[in-house]
Amino acid sequence: MATIDLGKIKQVWRGTYNNSTAYAVDDLVEYTDSGITSSYICTTASTGNAPSSSGTAHGSWAYVAKGAASFTSPLTTRGDIFYRDASGDARFPKGTTGQVLTATANDFAWATPSGDCAKIASGNAGGDGVTMVTVDNIFTSDYEIYKIYTSWREDAWLKVQLLNASGTTLSANSYEFSGSYAKRNTANSSTDYTGYSQFGQDYFPMHYWNGSDTIPGYAELTIMRPTDSATKPVGYVTAFASDDTTYYSHTHGWAYKVATGLRGLKFLAESDDFHNSGVGEFRYAVYGFKG
Repeated sequence: MATIDLGKIKQVWRGTYNNSTAYAVDDLVEYTDSGITSSYICTTASTGNAPSSSGTAHGSWAYVAKGAASFTSPLTTRGDIFYRDASGDARFPKGTTGQVLTATANDFAWATPSGDCAKIASGNAGGDGVTMVTVDNIFTSDYEIYKIYTSWREDAWLKVQLLNASGTTLSANSYEFSGSYAKRNTANSSTDYTGYSQFGQDYFPMHYWNGSDTIPGYAELTIMRPTDSATKPVGYVTAFASDDTTYYSHTHGWAYKVATGLRGLKFLAESDDFHNSGVGEFRYAVYGFKG
């Protein structure tokens, strides 16, 4: 009876390709080309012919499963964005506080909001025992006027110190301020008005009604061109409070006696902490305005 050669009836796995091995049709091998490992099937009996070169299969071989280069993330920092630039996969570093993501001709960019007013920061004092709230890195040259709005109902006299461009607290008895204090009592219609001034202090106040510090208080602090290192930092405060029977108002201007640029400020609670359980706590919001 004649013998009929049916050839292979299944594919045969031959492992990693060996240049000296004779391969038959339907042999399967693994081969690494330019750092990428793929599997191949022999289509023409071959010896000494590598399955591929620079990603192109040899005529004696065909890809079965083509591999891909291993992926290494370019991201390094919390907040980074993964995107494709002109060369390939890339890291787009996070922006700074208050910036927004905008599109350029081909890529992206971080930019300061283009509006005339922007909210820069907000926060509160947190829990019991807090006697100082630092609000840092809020002033930039993008805005000429800054307004800081505060509210509180605490047992503390609220005071302010400034941080220079290096983050150092300015407190060397170099603040001066002057203004007026007024009180109105609805029970007997009495009024009280006082003008005052202070020189050589290590702070300026956000309100001036000592002895009535537990009533609700609201104040607006305005600082003019805080990053201008060639001028003395200046601004003014307007404050108001009420306990339903007595109404308090307070306005004053302040200055720091040495020319310096600013980047932030500190709120200080004198003789107590910022937290008054059950009746609220100190809060603030910072806005920048273009000139």
